[in-house]
Amino acid sequence: MILVLGGGFGLYGHLAALIGEGRRVATLARYRAIVEARIELAPLVDSVEWLDDEPDAIARADTLVLARRPVDNALIARQWPGTRLVIEKPIAARPADADALVRPGLSVPYLYLHCDWFDQLAQADSGSIDWRIAPSPAGSGWKRDPAVGGGPLAYYFIHCAAVAEALFPGADQAFRITDKAITLTTAGGRLSQRLEITPLASNFTVKTAGTTLFEGDSAFGPTPLAGAPDPRIGPLRRFYRETVFGRRVQTPAFHHAVHHLWQRMAA
Repeated sequence: MILVLGGGFGLYGHLAALIGEGRRVATLARYRAIVEARIELAPLVDSVEWLDDEPDAIARADTLVLARRPVDNALIARQWPGTRLVIEKPIAARPADADALVRPGLSVPYLYLHCDWFDQLAQADSGSIDWRIAPSPAGSGWKRDPAVGGGPLAYYFIHCAAVAEALFPGADQAFRITDKAITLTTAGGRLSQRLEITPLASNFTVKTAGTTLFEGDSAFGPTPLAGAPDPRIGPLRRFYRETVFGRRVQTPAFHHAVHHLWQRMAA
């Protein structure tokens, strides 16, 4: 049984992606009203197994997908004895806690690795990513709080750490953090990634040899419209097809390297 836990992106991201891949998925009955209320998710209701007992569902799952807050995900992951485990990034609130969760069979949806532009970047000798983010002014939840796994480094820039390690495993990493931006330079300058939190419009640009490979509001294209499928579903489907149920396995060494860079930058 594939069990998805998380009433936000767990539903409009992971649940939708898994059903799109033809997988039979289970989640908690208390999420059903959320799915029924969303225009793009309502057609999926009959494709889901709705369960009432969370501890029993976790115990029976052979694939467990955790898409709650990092502290909640880490608590469940530490207690679950299975081997096929998917945890949203960051997988814990702190690098050391995240590293303690690493084991064979763990997959983390670093979705940049499953975008079309990443395939093009991987074929180039060098490249750059320039990422400007304008966070939503609504609320101040955990995603903005570094103490619980949020903030620019843990929630956003960890994607860049994964890109760097995937393209240049074990390569030297140099970084610079200012009050305006975070810059990561990999393999002696072959890959440069810059993240800036800005009050202006968000933008994501990938270049190689002076040529723009991709440009959009985010790494996934235009800002989604209300009621439309989330643009991350496509890369999520590739992630499940290629990594979780395929041969593009994320090794413990990969996860350790990503967490080590996170630790260095957070120190």
